[in-house]
Amino acid sequence: MNYLNDNKYIESTKTWLESRYKATDENGVYIAHQPIYGFKKLPCEKGVINRYIITNQILTILKKLDFSNILDVGGSEGYKSALIRKLFNVRVHSSDLSIEACNRAREIFNIPSSSHDICNLSFEDESFDIVICSETLEHVPNIKTATDELLRVAKKCVLITVPQESQETVAQNIAQGELHAHIHALNLMSFNYLEKRGYQVKRYKHLSIFTRYIRMLFCDEKKKRTKFPPIVYEMLNALVSLVYPILGKP
Repeated sequence: MNYLNDNKYIESTKTWLESRYKATDENGVYIAHQPIYGFKKLPCEKGVINRYIITNQILTILKKLDFSNILDVGGSEGYKSALIRKLFNVRVHSSDLSIEACNRAREIFNIPSSSHDICNLSFEDESFDIVICSETLEHVPNIKTATDELLRVAKKCVLITVPQESQETVAQNIAQGELHAHIHALNLMSFNYLEKRGYQVKRYKHLSIFTRYIRMLFCDEKKKRTKFPPIVYEMLNALVSLVYPILGKP
């Protein structure tokens, strides 16, 4: 796969995504990308803990902002949009390259959703107070054009999360021609260039040593993956609800 050929890569990636968002298990249950079923409930991609952590960090930042609507670019099946709508009582719109992902967002969460290439969003300038783009830009060949589009349609703020991938891993992904792979090695300094254009850039780490051990304990680390009986995960889900009255909802 030639990642420099944006159109061919995007077309191939979209075909792959359409198939992925139609995927079901042997019982015909949709295999979710985001943890829409709760913690370790029903079929879902690996990485549940990591996605919980990232989503929580997004919600924590949103608490500090004033907004009435949000666009989630790369919104998958609308999980984050649904949470934001429920917790903040604002208008939301989910966008994804995959038409099937948008269909899932509408049918599962009743989220307004439309398919767009991130480098060519069909929205007017400053259409949304806040634009979210979580764990998406690392897949996009022309990352600066994509970032410009996010900034264009945002009125107040663009909230981006990206993984910190090594150059070696990215080089391997590109060499193998893997579709929807991480093709950029990004870090906290990757968007510094925007400051020279007059934008204010704030940076946060959303993973820590503490959260790394949590991920190792429950599901994510390849070398140390531990399985627990279903009752453990049920208790964890219940515990989250119990601590809300003490700590408050995110």
